[in-house]
This record gives sequence, C-alpha cells and structure tokens, in this order.
Amino acid sequence: MRRDDMYRYLLVILEKGAVPFCHYSNPFYYSSAEPEFMPLEILGKIVEYARENGLFLNFLFGRHPLSLEYESLIGTIGHVKMIPVVLKDIYPDGVPVLEADESMRFSELEADSERNLVLSVTPTDLPHLSDMVASLWGKFKRLNLHLVGVETISSAQLDVYQSELKKIADRLAQLYRTGREIEINVISDRLLLNQMNNCDAGIKHLTIAPDGNAYICPAFYYDDEADTVGYWSDIIETTHANHQLLDLGCAPICSRCDAFHCKRCVYLNKKTTLEVNVPSREQCLASHVEREVSRLLLQSLRTVRPFDQFPAIASLTYDDPFDLIVGETWKREEPAAVSATSQDADNCLQQIYEMQKKILRKLELD
Repeated sequence: MRRDDMYRYLLVILEKGAVPFCHYSNPFYYSSAEPEFMPLEILGKIVEYARENGLFLNFLFGRHPLSLEYESLIGTIGHVKMIPVVLKDIYPDGVPVLEADESMRFSELEADSERNLVLSVTPTDLPHLSDMVASLWGKFKRLNLHLVGVETISSAQLDVYQSELKKIADRLAQLYRTGREIEINVISDRLLLNQMNNCDAGIKHLTIAPDGNAYICPAFYYDDEADTVGYWSDIIETTHANHQLLDLGCAPICSRCDAFHCKRCVYLNKKTTLEVNVPSREQCLASHVEREVSRLLLQSLRTVRPFDQFPAIASLTYDDPFDLIVGETWKREEPAAVSATSQDADNCLQQIYEMQKKILRKLELD
C-alpha cells in the first residue's frame, strides 16, 4: 500500500539528449554525439517498482527512436511520452514538444482536437507568440506554454508578452462562446483555481536520469549532474534533508500570492536567488502578466456559461507579491528623509540595511 508521502509519479529521462519541456534547456538535445540511453536494466527496475507501488511514469524521449526492447518494456506500465516533434509519426500517442525555431514544422501536425501539446518559447520569440499559437489552433485540446529564460525577461518584453497573450485570449473567448473546450495553461488554468497548483517538483514527483541518479527535476540534472539527491532506489521512499524547503508553507512570498497557476519553479528559484523557496522578480512579474490576462478574459465571459459561475479574479495594485510585503514593512516605519551629505549618505545606507533585516524577519515570521 502506498504511503501518502510517497511521490505520485516519476519523470524518467530515457536518454541524455531528452527533449526539454519546461522552464529549462538541455545542452545535449541537439548534440550530434551517439545517444546515451538509460540502460535497459535500470529502466526495468524503475518500471517494476512503479508497477508495484502504483506510480505513473512520464518518459522523456530524445530525438532517437527506441529499440523494440525498450518500447515493449515501456508498454507494460501506465505512462505519458514527452517527445520531440520529429518523433510524432513514430509515437503518435506521445505529447509533442514544440520549440519556436521549429515553427516551420507546426504545419506538419494534423488536426486533432484531443491532443496535448507543449510549446517552448524564449523572451526573444514573444513578438511572434500569437502567430505561433494561431498556426496551432485546431491541433490541440490543451497547450502548455513555457517561457525558457524567463529569468532574463525585460520590462519591454513583458509588455510584448501581455499584448500577445491578450490576442490569444481574445481568440479563446471566441471559441469559448461557441462551447469549445480548449485550454492554454498560462491563460485558462487560473480561471478554475482557488489555491496554488504549482509544479511541486521534489514533492509530488522525482526525476531519474539515464544513469539512475535522482534529481528534483530535469533542469537540475542538465544544469549540474552533481546536483543529485541520490541514487533513485536509495532515496525514493525516503525524504531528503531539504524536502520541507520545497513546500509552499516554506515559501513566504509565494504563500502570499494568488497567481495560483504559476509553476513556482524551484529550479529557477535556486538559479536566480540561491534559495529554492524564493522566486526571482522576473518569474513573479511574468506570472502576474498571465494572471491579469486571465482576469480580463473571465471578465469578458461573465454572461457565458459556465464562466458566469466562476469566482471573479480580483484586480491588484501590485505585480509582484514581494512589493506587497515590502509595502507593509514600510508602512509600519517610514524611513527618515536624508540629505546629500557624506554623513547622511552613511545614515541612508544604514537605514537600508536595517530595512532589509526587517524584511527578512518579516519573511521568517510569516
């Protein structure tokens, strides 16, 4: 019998050059080197464990088809295949992962109103986002859109992102009015959520690399192979030392936020702030751009069923929940005005230092 604190599913990287499908890239994805597959022996043990413990498996494929032995073994367990678009004809049951620079291949996807798709874009791709999605209408039921490099996004690019998402939302509204059931994660998910629905890497799922080492998510593996939490069979039924840090309750900024659809990516957190539970400002700003587009979409559907029954999404006076925390701190004690003298400059730096300490204490208490 499964314990409540066990992982619900496992991400299995079948080859080192597996397709990246979230907020990260894989430097080995386009490598011309011979593929480094997970040994069949390791895969067999993972499948056996998953079957005995009722775990679902997500298999991450590279650009190379698997042998019949691998395919037969994978077919014995409930799973999802995440595949590059080049393998769509070989694995028609897979979830194709599209990249912006493959947009010329989007037309090769046949119409399918039940398919799931993943589209990865970078900040520099954003001016063409609505056009890319337009070329995919009728070819998916759910589209998961992921911004790779969101930690580098500029204010100007965020404005473009919001403008492009609004264009997509306008088309979604038209389809919703005709009764179509279509989902685009960064726009439609927030309409239905009343609590955080994050990635939960390291809490609900674990990643296993081709050599059998386990990682919080694939991004940690591709960023630094040494950043493993242990060999999969040694740690899968245990809680690693920093597991509690991944919980929402230990994320003081995120726990104050209602961008419930946000991935709350712990990899990006660690990469940008050195803390798995503290997000970068850019990640928060992008999530609030998405939240605002969702709010406006729901507002436009107020007379359309079933959207007339959905709770309204409140308008906010901030676009980063950290600003809310800082604002509350400053309200309690306004800093004194400072002049431009050297002594006053030193005083100003001291005030900033003291304010930072108060903010940190506030985060710890909350």
